[in-house]
Amino acid sequence: VTPVKVLGVLAMVDDGETDWKVVAISATDKWAEKINTIADLESALPGTLHAIREWFRLYKVPDGCPENIFALDELFMDTTYATSVIKDCYEAWQKLVDGKAGEDAAVAALTRDRRASLQGAGEGKTPPLRGDLSGLEALAEGVEPTGTVVVLEASSTTDEDHASVTIPVANMMVKQGYTVDVLYYSDEMIEKVFSVCYNTKACVCLIPEADRSKTLNGMITQIGAMGVKSGESAEAVIALLQETLEV
Repeated sequence: VTPVKVLGVLAMVDDGETDWKVVAISATDKWAEKINTIADLESALPGTLHAIREWFRLYKVPDGCPENIFALDELFMDTTYATSVIKDCYEAWQKLVDGKAGEDAAVAALTRDRRASLQGAGEGKTPPLRGDLSGLEALAEGVEPTGTVVVLEASSTTDEDHASVTIPVANMMVKQGYTVDVLYYSDEMIEKVFSVCYNTKACVCLIPEADRSKTLNGMITQIGAMGVKSGESAEAVIALLQETLEV
């Protein structure tokens, strides 16, 4: 048994069932004293969360299976959420061991209430956070990522513009050595978008300033105060990041 510190959890969906991926760090790891949360992990080891999610997304593809999908808009949930998931799963396992699960086999995976919340039961349809990322290139072999950059596009972006404008911008940042996350933006998704953006190196906002809402402008200002660079083009953001390196 290896003692670990729980940092968070990712909700992968496998064959229609939630397959929780708990993110943890060994208690004896050299980073253990400094890393206590998902945010700490991304700050200390930029790109790690993106790499974890993409590995779980693609690891079955070589066997001819489709890419895996994720619930909760592909976000890594915090320690408190992860602990509650672990507790739920342990209690479900204990019921099976004690022979108390009865005919409800679903208890072995998760409680009905939590599963319903993941599937959005009783709520309006949630807009997607991410579009098609199939055109996103990988970092060159052997290149260590220097951080994560978010490319933000409007939720109304057409598939054609997404492929011809957004993805090339994202790949330009990849060529600079950054891992990239491409997000749709709408005001109703502000909390989820902010949770991804606030701990990245930079944000390329492809939504023209004249078309931005007050909410979006407020978020850009807020992440800027946290040290996240932002601009309307890859070239502008690259220049800002290079200035930071030169200081």
